Amino acid sequence: MLRFNEFEPYYGPLAEEIEDLSYDSLVAIVNGLGYNEIKKQSGNKFSVLVDGNRMEVMKKLEASIQMKYPEAAHDINLGASSIGAIKIGKFTIGVAPASKQGKASAGLGNEHTLFNMLGEMTKDGPINIEFRAGRKVIRIDKVTGYMDAGRDTTNRKKADVVLHTEDKDIPISIKKDKAEMWESADSFWGAIAKTWVDKLEKEGKIKVIPHPRNPAVSKIVPEVAIKATPKWKKAVVFGSDILGNGFVIEKTFTGKYEYDIVKSCYVIEATKLITKLGDLTGNYDIYFLIRNDSSRKGSKIRPGLRTLAVKSTRVNKNVLKVS
Repeated sequence: MLRFNEFEPYYGPLAEEIEDLSYDSLVAIVNGLGYNEIKKQSGNKFSVLVDGNRMEVMKKLEASIQMKYPEAAHDINLGASSIGAIKIGKFTIGVAPASKQGKASAGLGNEHTLFNMLGEMTKDGPINIEFRAGRKVIRIDKVTGYMDAGRDTTNRKKADVVLHTEDKDIPISIKKDKAEMWESADSFWGAIAKTWVDKLEKEGKIKVIPHPRNPAVSKIVPEVAIKATPKWKKAVVFGSDILGNGFVIEKTFTGKYEYDIVKSCYVIEATKLITKLGDLTGNYDIYFLIRNDSSRKGSKIRPGLRTLAVKSTRVNKNVLKVS
């Protein structure tokens, strides 16, 4: 049999030759075994997050995947993990310890509470879910599982969780109640912030002076808030993946949810659901806050200054507001 490199292990036909093989089909098999925490490393590589005997889980995954794709094989020498990984076509599937994956996977944080809720709801098969915030309702039918997406921030992705349904994937960004900061915007908006600081200083509307306790950095007086344009709002809140495909949910989850018998769906209450730019008004309007932070010695603005993308509620009366 012809191989591209006889010294490399062979894992059967190329992905294109394996019928119905896809990232979603593999995740569906994983979810079907009750494993709902997944760390996606790339489009072709992901790890199942578990605590306990990882090799036992690896063997169980291999057996289940082989039932649909006989070409799948566990290779102990594949990847960086001591237990190797499963290779099938162009896909690589590992098993990693959940307790070493950061706050969401270690059982801490708002995201993980939602993950647990979704895992409980979907453990017996596809379900319907309604997210409700006052009169606004988002219904998602045929939910089969979820994926932890919070670590994939490439190309300004904002999703913390991706809901898998029988028809499509739905990205969701999660914010705690009363959280006022959307992101640290030094990289994204630092160069623009510098332009504003230079302009306002020249006009005499602000002063940038040596910090009284640390003259090596600067202090801005007063701090400045620049109102975001629709383009900047989209980038900060929705990123490249949410708008038109998913939504932002504001809620500090407690693990509580209900089942609506009449509507045949699980219900998750939210404080606010953000689906469009028109939702970002009033207290939810977005500003870039240029503020003092003496630890930011490598700032793109001036040493000692930084930029945060925040809700309007974070902009107090002592801040110079520029619309």
